[in-house]
Amino acid sequence: MSQTETTLLVGSHGYSKTMFIKLVQHFGVDTEVAKHLASSYGDRAWAVAALARATGKRWPLFGKRLAGPTYPYVEAEVRHAVRREYACTAVDVLARRTRLAFLNAQSAAEAIPRVIAIMQQELGWDDARCQAEYDTAMEFLKSMGLGMLPPRDGRRPVCGRCC
Repeated sequence: MSQTETTLLVGSHGYSKTMFIKLVQHFGVDTEVAKHLASSYGDRAWAVAALARATGKRWPLFGKRLAGPTYPYVEAEVRHAVRREYACTAVDVLARRTRLAFLNAQSAAEAIPRVIAIMQQELGWDDARCQAEYDTAMEFLKSMGLGMLPPRDGRRPVCGRCC
């Protein structure tokens, strides 16, 4: 038996296939979100869920989604990526942390303003940095197949005014 067969990965120590149920019960997150957090983060899903903000809805209570109801990615993952995984760009979050850019470039584009606003809060970015992040992320998403469509309202979002 090789050493890699017996080495536990980060997040596997407290993981179980039914862990998502406890996430739903404890944090009031949507079942799909809880399953996603458990399968993506393992036992570290507790730390991610703890960063979730209230939705203002009857259900789910916590875990605002980044890309609408289609994908289970939540705003708490952006905060976790910045605080614990050293994410420092919007592209880093959208491509390498959530992988949303690879799944659906249009959904990723719609999530950019919120991702940047959260990162601005976490990292203290000024508006110029936010605009640069937006421009860089849109260019990246074009390489991922995003069409030349402008944002829905026709404006280019800038942190602090777009969300």
